Amino acid sequence: MRFISKLSSCVIALVSTAFCLPVGAAPIIAGSYYEDTVTAGCGNTTGCTTWWSQLPASQLLNVKRVNCRLGGMSQTPITYKFFVAPAPGVQSIGRNFFFRVGEVVSSGGSIYGAINDELNVLVGAGRAPAIEIDFAVASNVSINCTLIGELQNSQ
Repeated sequence: MRFISKLSSCVIALVSTAFCLPVGAAPIIAGSYYEDTVTAGCGNTTGCTTWWSQLPASQLLNVKRVNCRLGGMSQTPITYKFFVAPAPGVQSIGRNFFFRVGEVVSSGGSIYGAINDELNVLVGAGRAPAIEIDFAVASNVSINCTLIGELQNSQ
């Protein structure tokens, strides 16, 4: 129920915005292994952004993989941007990495797609990694994305 409540509040907030803070559990950290999953939805926008958890102030993250499911789209996404922000809900510090969205399929009047890319991006201590899905024409989209990487102590 908590998930539904948070998701509903994000969807309501999206009436006037093109981004939503993530809904999800705390990141999984085991030794240097790091995994974080976010779920968000955006309505009728050309760019939908969501942020993963802010990193601990004493650790860097070497992002190794991003895996996402995109659904409920009325338009095909053109690209996605992985970026680094100073905190969740804040725009990029200028470190932007652009990729193509993988294969998409149409079913029941909606378009669905996936992202499954290897990255090698170092995210600074205390920063928040984020993802933005971009469309040429406004579209709805629901996003479920997992980020996998390795934590390193900042020195």
